[in-house]
Amino acid sequence: MMEKTESKSVPFYSQLLKECDMSTHACLLLSNCLYHLREGADTVERTCEEVIRETGLTRWQQTSARKKLEQLGLIEFSTGGFPCRRRFKIKMEKIGKTN
Repeated sequence: MMEKTESKSVPFYSQLLKECDMSTHACLLLSNCLYHLREGADTVERTCEEVIRETGLTRWQQTSARKKLEQLGLIEFSTGGFPCRRRFKIKMEKIGKTN
């Protein structure tokens, strides 16, 4: 039986699906990053555990989604800090410019 947990809405900007090459995992990861961006910023830091908790994406699904977003030129990725945080630089100039 499933344990009752606090339910929270997960942002999913479906209009980004086409830009994410129809990858729902990539779209969910990008949506989560955009949701956490501060006004005027282009970079967001998230731990793997935060993304798991907020999106349900496993570590491996996150890696696959991140690689897809990098391949499409929508993000730049780096790591650092303790605990290790993932830095996603969102290429805002690329979003909304699909062919």
